[in-house]
Amino acid sequence: MFSVSGFNSGLDVNAMVTTLVQAERAPKESQITRSRNAYSVELTALGSIQSAIDTFQKAVAKLNNADSFQARTTTLSDADAMSVTAGSASVKGTYKLQVNSLASNHSLATGTFQDTDTFGTGSLTVNLGGDSFNITLDNSNNTLAGIKDAINSASDNPGVQATMINDGSGKRLLLTSNKSGAANSVSVDGSALTVGGSDKSLTTGISELSPARNAEIVLGEGAGQITISSSENRFENLIDGVTIDVKQVTSDPVTLEIAEKPSAAEDAIKEFVDAYNALINKINELSLYQPGQDAAALVGDATIRSMQSQVRRIISDNPGAGNVKMLADLGIKTQSDGTLSIASSQLTEAVNSHFGELAAFFTGDSGMAGKLNNLLDAYDKSDGIFKDRMDTLNQNLKKLDEDRLALDVRMETFESYLRDRFLAMETLVGQLNATSQYLTNNLAGLNNGSN
Repeated sequence: MFSVSGFNSGLDVNAMVTTLVQAERAPKESQITRSRNAYSVELTALGSIQSAIDTFQKAVAKLNNADSFQARTTTLSDADAMSVTAGSASVKGTYKLQVNSLASNHSLATGTFQDTDTFGTGSLTVNLGGDSFNITLDNSNNTLAGIKDAINSASDNPGVQATMINDGSGKRLLLTSNKSGAANSVSVDGSALTVGGSDKSLTTGISELSPARNAEIVLGEGAGQITISSSENRFENLIDGVTIDVKQVTSDPVTLEIAEKPSAAEDAIKEFVDAYNALINKINELSLYQPGQDAAALVGDATIRSMQSQVRRIISDNPGAGNVKMLADLGIKTQSDGTLSIASSQLTEAVNSHFGELAAFFTGDSGMAGKLNNLLDAYDKSDGIFKDRMDTLNQNLKKLDEDRLALDVRMETFESYLRDRFLAMETLVGQLNATSQYLTNNLAGLNNGSN
């Protein structure tokens, strides 16, 4: 922007222009700043509330999951023999299990040969269980190393791994099945190869290093005991909802005890209370009026009040039957500030004594957690109430940025206008000063001539 000298008028034109532009800008800029601050504060507050709701809903979802009330513990008399995972579908009880064998991967080794030995040309067949594939041998790949590479790179290889081993006197080709179990044995058929005078027979001297074997486990001890085999060392649903991974053969039965795990439900309930209290504390911080303090960002906010009221109504409802009708029956009570307190000993006793009733109290559309989950969805989901509000605030902030840019353009135009006007004024004052000087000089000359 060009500068205007006040030489003719004696005025500080640049300072006057700056002052006039600032006076013109100030009201609109102040309005934009106030609105931006208000929107930003509200947006930050809503983000904090939504974050607390999100944490709370995760705790609610855990309580709304029946698995939280069907957790199981497993105890083994010999943890070295096997590991066990019991899901919610498993039934508590005691079982006897004996491991007769472990599953193994079949492996074969050829006889000992030298690097330069060849094995003919033509087609070599490799079998894995009921599957087979062929590799073609010629003078470029009919050594042990060439056969190894051909087997490993075959596109139709169903799962045979070839490896070179050195036994001290020469090289051997080791063929191993990638699949365990009796049905996955490896074999090699070289009958279709054309063997020359100096060629060796690949199949001569083949020995088994590891058998193709199934894992075998026995359930029970009496005459009606059941023997089960598996191609892997894992048995799934031999006992309903239970996964057993066998690790070593046993000479005696291993005792497996499956029991309920009330502590998992107790932990989920405590997590729920902690998340609820964090939400209520955040709501109180951002929406309650505190005498002598600046107004909180969401004081009197209708959306917050409505959500809080609905949540409180649900947790104070009586959805249960039997011994667990309400949270108070679990030692959980509402305090004066709206948060919940837990009587830990009462909670532990109630959970242990009435474990079977907790799922009905908390889960499903009629359970407390189920109702809360449905309510919170309306506020916390991607197109929920808070998301819509925050989107609107972000749009408002974007509009304010546009307004500020428009104000900058308008002020540049206004400043240019003022400088043009002052420049015209300075030009006119200069002309007037020149005329005045001219007249003064002429009048002075006339006076001197008269004298």
